[in-house]
Amino acid sequence: MDPLGREAPIDVSFTPAVEAIKITSQYFGVEDGDVEIQTNDGGRFTAHVHMLKASSAYFNERFPWHRMKGFPIILHQSSFAVRTLLSLIYPSHEPPKIATLTELIDVLDAAQAWQLAAHTAREWLAARIAAEKHPLRSWALASSYGFRDTEHQAIERYLRAKSDSLDDIPNETELADGRKVLMLIAAKKRALLSARDALSSLDWDCPSCSQKNQFYPPTPCLSKLAPASPSAFDVPDCTPPRASSPAALGILVITSESAFVPDWRRYLVDRATIMNPFRADASSDLAIEVAFMRHPPCSHPNSSFWSTSARQARDDLRVKLEDIILAEVKKLLLVSERCPFIPGTASLILLPI
Repeated sequence: MDPLGREAPIDVSFTPAVEAIKITSQYFGVEDGDVEIQTNDGGRFTAHVHMLKASSAYFNERFPWHRMKGFPIILHQSSFAVRTLLSLIYPSHEPPKIATLTELIDVLDAAQAWQLAAHTAREWLAARIAAEKHPLRSWALASSYGFRDTEHQAIERYLRAKSDSLDDIPNETELADGRKVLMLIAAKKRALLSARDALSSLDWDCPSCSQKNQFYPPTPCLSKLAPASPSAFDVPDCTPPRASSPAALGILVITSESAFVPDWRRYLVDRATIMNPFRADASSDLAIEVAFMRHPPCSHPNSSFWSTSARQARDDLRVKLEDIILAEVKKLLLVSERCPFIPGTASLILLPI
Protein backbone atom coordinates (compact mmCIF):
# COMPACT_ATOMS: atom_id res chain seq x y z
CA MET A 1 0.00 0.00 0.00
CA ASP A 2 1.26 3.50 -0.80
CA PRO A 3 0.66 6.58 1.47
CA LEU A 4 -2.62 7.28 -0.37
CA GLY A 5 -3.99 3.82 0.38
CA ARG A 6 -3.53 2.43 -3.11
CA GLU A 7 -2.13 -1.04 -3.68
CA ALA A 8 1.37 -1.62 -5.04
CA PRO A 9 2.03 -1.52 -8.80
CA ILE A 10 1.51 -4.60 -10.92
CA ASP A 11 3.98 -7.40 -10.17
CA VAL A 12 4.28 -10.32 -12.59
CA SER A 13 6.20 -13.37 -11.34
CA PHE A 14 6.48 -17.05 -12.24
CA THR A 15 7.27 -20.13 -10.15
CA PRO A 16 9.35 -23.02 -11.55
CA ALA A 17 6.73 -25.68 -10.77
CA VAL A 18 3.60 -23.90 -11.96
CA GLU A 19 3.77 -21.09 -14.52
CA ALA A 20 1.10 -18.99 -12.78
CA ILE A 21 0.88 -15.26 -13.35
CA LYS A 22 0.36 -13.43 -10.07
CA ILE A 23 -1.09 -9.97 -10.33
CA THR A 24 -1.48 -7.17 -7.80
CA SER A 25 -3.23 -3.99 -8.88
CA GLN A 26 -5.75 -1.48 -7.66
CA TYR A 27 -8.45 -3.55 -9.38
CA PHE A 28 -7.55 -7.13 -8.46
CA GLY A 29 -6.17 -8.86 -5.40
CA VAL A 30 -3.26 -11.30 -5.27
CA GLU A 31 -3.81 -14.54 -7.24
CA ASP A 32 -7.49 -13.82 -7.82
CA GLY A 33 -7.56 -15.01 -11.43
CA ASP A 34 -10.82 -16.71 -12.36
CA VAL A 35 -9.62 -18.76 -15.33
CA GLU A 36 -6.70 -21.10 -15.92
CA ILE A 37 -4.74 -21.34 -19.16
CA GLN A 38 -2.71 -24.43 -20.06
CA THR A 39 -0.09 -24.46 -22.82
CA ASN A 40 1.20 -27.19 -25.13
CA ASP A 41 4.40 -27.62 -23.10
CA GLY A 42 2.76 -28.01 -19.68
CA GLY A 43 2.69 -24.38 -18.59
CA ARG A 44 -0.20 -23.17 -16.42
CA PHE A 45 -1.33 -19.57 -15.97
CA THR A 46 -4.16 -17.90 -14.09
CA ALA A 47 -5.74 -14.74 -15.45
CA HIS A 48 -8.95 -12.72 -15.36
CA VAL A 49 -11.81 -13.32 -17.76
CA HIS A 50 -12.56 -9.61 -18.04
CA MET A 51 -8.98 -8.70 -19.02
CA LEU A 52 -8.69 -11.46 -21.61
CA LYS A 53 -12.08 -10.71 -23.20
CA ALA A 54 -11.25 -7.00 -23.41
CA SER A 55 -7.88 -7.65 -25.03
CA SER A 56 -8.56 -10.56 -27.37
CA ALA A 57 -11.36 -11.34 -29.83
CA TYR A 58 -10.42 -15.02 -29.56
CA PHE A 59 -11.00 -15.13 -25.80
CA ASN A 60 -14.10 -12.99 -26.11
CA GLU A 61 -15.65 -15.75 -28.23
CA ARG A 62 -14.33 -18.62 -26.13
CA PHE A 63 -15.25 -17.47 -22.64
CA PRO A 64 -19.02 -18.05 -22.71
CA TRP A 65 -18.07 -21.76 -22.56
CA HIS A 66 -15.38 -21.34 -19.92
CA ARG A 67 -16.88 -19.20 -17.22
CA MET A 68 -16.72 -21.77 -14.43
CA LYS A 69 -13.55 -22.22 -12.45
CA GLY A 70 -11.95 -25.61 -12.86
CA PHE A 71 -12.43 -25.77 -16.62
CA PRO A 72 -9.05 -24.69 -18.06
CA ILE A 73 -8.51 -23.25 -21.52
CA ILE A 74 -5.99 -25.40 -23.38
CA LEU A 75 -3.90 -23.52 -25.94
CA HIS A 76 -1.49 -24.76 -28.59
CA GLN A 77 1.01 -21.96 -27.93
CA SER A 78 4.20 -22.29 -25.88
CA SER A 79 4.57 -21.11 -22.30
CA PHE A 80 6.99 -18.40 -23.41
CA ALA A 81 4.52 -16.95 -25.92
CA VAL A 82 1.58 -17.05 -23.48
CA ARG A 83 3.68 -15.55 -20.71
CA THR A 84 4.80 -12.72 -23.00
CA LEU A 85 1.27 -11.88 -24.19
CA LEU A 86 -0.17 -11.98 -20.66
CA SER A 87 2.62 -9.66 -19.53
CA LEU A 88 1.57 -7.27 -22.30
CA ILE A 89 -2.11 -7.48 -21.40
CA TYR A 90 -1.22 -6.90 -17.74
CA PRO A 91 1.26 -3.98 -17.95
CA SER A 92 4.45 -4.62 -16.00
CA HIS A 93 7.39 -2.46 -14.99
CA GLU A 94 9.69 -3.97 -17.63
CA PRO A 95 8.62 -5.19 -21.06
CA PRO A 96 9.22 -8.89 -21.72
CA LYS A 97 12.59 -9.66 -23.26
CA ILE A 98 12.69 -11.59 -26.53
CA ALA A 99 16.23 -12.75 -27.16
CA THR A 100 15.94 -14.58 -30.47
CA LEU A 101 14.06 -14.25 -33.73
CA THR A 102 12.48 -17.68 -33.15
CA GLU A 103 10.95 -16.43 -29.91
CA LEU A 104 9.66 -13.32 -31.67
CA ILE A 105 7.95 -15.37 -34.39
CA ASP A 106 6.50 -17.65 -31.69
CA VAL A 107 5.00 -14.64 -29.92
CA LEU A 108 3.70 -13.14 -33.18
CA ASP A 109 1.99 -16.44 -34.07
CA ALA A 110 0.32 -16.50 -30.67
CA ALA A 111 -0.75 -12.85 -30.94
CA GLN A 112 -2.28 -13.59 -34.34
CA ALA A 113 -4.15 -16.62 -32.97
CA TRP A 114 -5.46 -14.58 -30.02
CA GLN A 115 -6.56 -11.80 -32.42
CA LEU A 116 -4.94 -9.46 -29.96
CA ALA A 117 -6.58 -6.05 -29.83
CA ALA A 118 -4.78 -4.57 -26.84
CA HIS A 119 -3.28 -1.28 -28.02
CA THR A 120 -0.23 -1.46 -25.76
CA ALA A 121 0.55 -5.03 -26.80
CA ARG A 122 0.36 -4.29 -30.53
CA GLU A 123 2.52 -1.19 -30.09
CA TRP A 124 5.16 -3.21 -28.27
CA LEU A 125 5.15 -5.97 -30.89
CA ALA A 126 5.34 -3.41 -33.72
CA ALA A 127 8.30 -1.71 -32.05
CA ARG A 128 10.04 -5.07 -31.64
CA ILE A 129 9.57 -5.86 -35.35
CA ALA A 130 10.80 -2.40 -36.35
CA ALA A 131 13.94 -2.95 -34.24
CA GLU A 132 15.17 -5.70 -36.58
CA LYS A 133 18.35 -4.47 -38.24
CA HIS A 134 17.68 -5.92 -41.68
CA PRO A 135 14.87 -3.94 -43.37
CA LEU A 136 13.69 -6.95 -45.38
CA ARG A 137 13.36 -9.06 -42.24
CA SER A 138 11.38 -6.28 -40.56
CA TRP A 139 9.21 -5.93 -43.67
CA ALA A 140 8.55 -9.67 -43.94
CA LEU A 141 7.40 -9.91 -40.32
CA ALA A 142 5.28 -6.75 -40.49
CA SER A 143 3.71 -7.78 -43.78
CA SER A 144 2.96 -11.33 -42.64
CA TYR A 145 1.41 -10.36 -39.29
CA GLY A 146 -0.55 -7.28 -40.33
CA PHE A 147 1.48 -4.40 -38.86
CA ARG A 148 0.81 -1.90 -41.63
CA ASP A 149 2.62 1.14 -40.19
CA THR A 150 5.69 -0.96 -39.47
CA GLU A 151 5.51 -2.40 -42.99
CA HIS A 152 5.47 1.16 -44.36
CA GLN A 153 8.58 2.06 -42.33
CA ALA A 154 10.37 -1.13 -43.39
CA ILE A 155 9.72 -0.44 -47.08
CA GLU A 156 11.26 3.02 -46.70
CA ARG A 157 14.25 1.56 -44.89
CA TYR A 158 14.77 -1.00 -47.63
CA LEU A 159 14.56 1.56 -50.42
CA ARG A 160 17.16 3.69 -48.63
CA ALA A 161 19.43 0.73 -47.81
CA LYS A 162 22.69 0.31 -49.66
CA SER A 163 22.37 -3.29 -50.80
CA ASP A 164 19.76 -4.60 -53.20
CA SER A 165 21.41 -7.95 -53.83
CA LEU A 166 19.33 -11.13 -53.87
CA ASP A 167 22.10 -12.74 -51.81
CA ASP A 168 21.24 -10.39 -48.97
CA ILE A 169 17.62 -11.56 -48.56
CA PRO A 170 17.07 -13.05 -45.06
CA ASN A 171 15.34 -16.40 -44.58
CA GLU A 172 12.37 -14.77 -42.82
CA THR A 173 11.34 -13.26 -46.16
CA GLU A 174 9.94 -16.71 -46.98
CA LEU A 175 7.08 -15.90 -44.58
CA ALA A 176 5.79 -13.28 -47.00
CA ASP A 177 4.04 -13.58 -50.34
CA GLY A 178 6.49 -14.25 -53.16
CA ARG A 179 4.94 -11.71 -55.49
CA LYS A 180 5.24 -8.99 -52.86
CA VAL A 181 8.94 -9.78 -52.46
CA LEU A 182 9.54 -9.46 -56.21
CA MET A 183 7.47 -6.25 -56.34
CA LEU A 184 9.55 -4.79 -53.51
CA ILE A 185 12.83 -5.61 -55.26
CA ALA A 186 11.51 -4.16 -58.53
CA ALA A 187 10.38 -1.01 -56.69
CA LYS A 188 13.89 -0.47 -55.39
CA LYS A 189 15.39 -0.79 -58.86
CA ARG A 190 12.86 1.70 -60.24
CA ALA A 191 13.55 4.10 -57.39
CA LEU A 192 17.32 3.93 -57.97
CA LEU A 193 16.88 4.66 -61.68
CA SER A 194 14.61 7.62 -60.91
CA ALA A 195 17.11 8.92 -58.35
CA ARG A 196 19.95 8.75 -60.87
CA ASP A 197 17.80 10.69 -63.33
CA ALA A 198 17.11 13.33 -60.69
CA LEU A 199 20.79 13.68 -59.79
CA SER A 200 21.97 13.81 -63.39
CA SER A 201 19.47 16.55 -64.24
CA LEU A 202 20.56 18.83 -61.38
CA ASP A 203 21.47 22.27 -62.77
CA TRP A 204 21.01 25.98 -62.16
CA ASP A 205 21.78 29.36 -63.70
CA CYS A 206 25.25 30.66 -62.97
CA PRO A 207 24.83 34.34 -61.93
CA SER A 208 28.09 35.30 -63.66
CA CYS A 209 27.63 33.26 -66.84
CA SER A 210 23.85 33.68 -67.09
CA GLN A 211 23.72 30.13 -68.44
CA LYS A 212 23.01 26.70 -67.06
CA ASN A 213 25.78 24.25 -66.18
CA GLN A 214 24.18 21.48 -68.16
CA PHE A 215 25.51 20.75 -71.63
CA TYR A 216 28.82 20.50 -73.45
CA PRO A 217 30.54 22.28 -75.16
CA PRO A 218 31.57 24.42 -72.18
CA THR A 219 29.94 27.69 -71.22
CA PRO A 220 31.42 31.05 -72.32
CA CYS A 221 33.02 31.35 -68.87
CA LEU A 222 35.27 28.40 -69.57
CA SER A 223 35.92 29.60 -73.11
CA LYS A 224 37.37 32.83 -71.74
CA LEU A 225 40.07 30.93 -69.87
CA ALA A 226 41.47 29.02 -72.85
CA PRO A 227 40.59 28.22 -76.44
CA ALA A 228 38.23 25.33 -76.74
CA SER A 229 40.07 22.11 -77.46
CA PRO A 230 39.42 18.42 -76.96
CA SER A 231 41.89 18.38 -74.07
CA ALA A 232 40.07 21.12 -72.19
CA PHE A 233 37.12 18.90 -71.38
CA ASP A 234 35.90 15.35 -71.82
CA VAL A 235 34.52 14.66 -75.27
CA PRO A 236 31.33 12.61 -74.87
CA ASP A 237 31.35 9.16 -76.39
CA CYS A 238 28.35 9.01 -78.73
CA THR A 239 29.09 5.55 -80.09
CA PRO A 240 25.88 3.48 -80.14
CA PRO A 241 25.88 0.87 -77.36
CA ARG A 242 26.37 -2.80 -78.12
CA ALA A 243 23.23 -4.91 -78.29
CA SER A 244 24.19 -6.72 -75.08
CA SER A 245 25.24 -3.63 -73.14
CA PRO A 246 23.19 -2.33 -70.17
CA ALA A 247 22.44 0.89 -72.04
CA ALA A 248 20.97 -1.02 -74.98
CA LEU A 249 18.82 -3.07 -72.61
CA GLY A 250 17.61 0.02 -70.78
CA ILE A 251 19.35 -0.86 -67.52
CA LEU A 252 20.74 1.98 -65.40
CA VAL A 253 20.59 4.45 -68.28
CA ILE A 254 20.62 7.91 -66.71
CA THR A 255 18.71 9.94 -69.30
CA SER A 256 18.65 10.51 -73.02
CA GLU A 257 21.05 13.38 -72.34
CA SER A 258 23.45 11.22 -70.32
CA ALA A 259 26.17 11.57 -72.97
CA PHE A 260 26.23 15.31 -72.24
CA VAL A 261 26.29 15.17 -68.44
CA PRO A 262 29.14 17.36 -67.17
CA ASP A 263 31.97 15.82 -65.21
CA TRP A 264 30.81 17.21 -61.86
CA ARG A 265 27.35 15.66 -62.15
CA ARG A 266 28.75 12.41 -63.49
CA TYR A 267 31.00 12.28 -60.43
CA LEU A 268 28.04 13.10 -58.15
CA VAL A 269 25.86 10.36 -59.66
CA ASP A 270 28.61 7.75 -59.37
CA ARG A 271 29.31 8.63 -55.74
CA ALA A 272 25.61 8.68 -54.82
CA THR A 273 24.99 5.34 -56.51
CA ILE A 274 27.70 3.68 -54.42
CA MET A 275 26.17 4.80 -51.10
CA ASN A 276 22.48 4.84 -52.23
CA PRO A 277 21.19 8.20 -53.53
CA PHE A 278 18.33 8.27 -50.99
CA ARG A 279 20.66 8.60 -48.04
CA ALA A 280 20.76 12.13 -46.66
CA ASP A 281 24.52 12.49 -47.11
CA ALA A 282 24.33 11.49 -50.80
CA SER A 283 22.42 14.66 -51.74
CA SER A 284 23.79 16.95 -49.04
CA ASP A 285 25.31 20.34 -49.87
CA LEU A 286 28.72 18.96 -48.93
CA ALA A 287 28.50 16.00 -51.34
CA ILE A 288 27.32 18.21 -54.20
CA GLU A 289 29.94 20.86 -53.43
CA VAL A 290 32.75 18.29 -53.51
CA ALA A 291 31.63 17.13 -56.96
CA PHE A 292 31.08 20.68 -58.23
CA MET A 293 34.44 22.02 -57.04
CA ARG A 294 36.28 18.91 -58.18
CA HIS A 295 35.10 19.45 -61.77
CA PRO A 296 34.01 23.12 -61.98
CA PRO A 297 31.98 23.80 -65.13
CA CYS A 298 32.93 27.49 -65.28
CA SER A 299 35.37 30.05 -63.91
CA HIS A 300 33.03 31.15 -61.08
CA PRO A 301 32.32 27.91 -59.21
CA ASN A 302 32.08 29.42 -55.73
CA SER A 303 29.62 32.20 -56.56
CA SER A 304 27.66 29.82 -58.78
CA PHE A 305 27.38 27.07 -56.16
CA TRP A 306 26.13 29.38 -53.39
CA SER A 307 23.80 31.43 -55.56
CA THR A 308 20.09 31.56 -54.81
CA SER A 309 19.20 29.49 -57.87
CA ALA A 310 21.74 26.82 -56.89
CA ARG A 311 20.36 26.56 -53.35
CA GLN A 312 16.84 26.25 -54.71
CA ALA A 313 17.91 23.59 -57.20
CA ARG A 314 19.49 21.49 -54.45
CA ASP A 315 16.40 21.84 -52.25
CA ASP A 316 14.21 20.79 -55.17
CA LEU A 317 16.45 17.77 -55.74
CA ARG A 318 16.03 16.58 -52.16
CA VAL A 319 12.25 17.04 -52.37
CA LYS A 320 12.23 15.07 -55.62
CA LEU A 321 14.16 12.20 -54.04
CA GLU A 322 11.70 12.05 -51.13
CA ASP A 323 8.78 12.08 -53.58
CA ILE A 324 10.28 9.09 -55.39
CA ILE A 325 10.43 7.13 -52.14
CA LEU A 326 6.88 8.05 -51.12
CA ALA A 327 5.49 7.21 -54.56
CA GLU A 328 7.00 3.71 -54.50
CA VAL A 329 5.82 3.09 -50.93
CA LYS A 330 2.25 4.16 -51.74
CA LYS A 331 2.23 2.01 -54.86
CA LEU A 332 3.35 -1.07 -52.94
CA LEU A 333 0.86 -0.56 -50.11
CA LEU A 334 -1.99 0.08 -52.55
CA VAL A 335 -1.31 -3.12 -54.48
CA SER A 336 -0.98 -4.99 -51.19
CA GLU A 337 -4.47 -3.83 -50.17
CA ARG A 338 -6.22 -4.59 -53.45
CA CYS A 339 -4.64 -7.87 -54.45
CA PRO A 340 -5.03 -11.16 -52.55
CA PHE A 341 -1.66 -12.54 -51.53
CA ILE A 342 -0.64 -15.94 -50.26
CA PRO A 343 1.77 -15.81 -47.29
CA GLY A 344 4.69 -18.21 -47.35
CA THR A 345 5.04 -18.45 -51.13
CA ALA A 346 8.29 -16.47 -51.26
CA SER A 347 10.17 -19.70 -50.56
CA LEU A 348 8.99 -21.01 -53.95
CA ILE A 349 10.35 -17.95 -55.78
CA LEU A 350 13.59 -17.46 -53.83
CA LEU A 351 14.76 -21.07 -54.10
CA PRO A 352 18.32 -21.32 -55.49
CA ILE A 353 18.48 -22.41 -59.12
